Amino acid sequence: MYPDIEVHTKEVVDWVTSAYLQRTGKIFRDPDRGIRSLYQRGFLQKIAKGIYRYDPQYAQNKQQQDFTIVQKKKFYSEMATNV
Repeated sequence: MYPDIEVHTKEVVDWVTSAYLQRTGKIFRDPDRGIRSLYQRGFLQKIAKGIYRYDPQYAQNKQQQDFTIVQKKKFYSEMATNV
């Protein structure tokens, strides 16, 4: 995959399905789930719904930092005031 290019899932599902069939002889049942799995494992960044980006430096840093307690409290207090 080329780095720093936004990938739309609709554009690659057909290609992934046909390439998987050629390489394995099996049908790839849910390519969207495979893409989401790569995102969840830290290989892709989610840019928007159905749009992902591969960044090699991001993929190497699989231990993403959680928000600090102070940041979480601030976020939740702002959410409560906006409701």
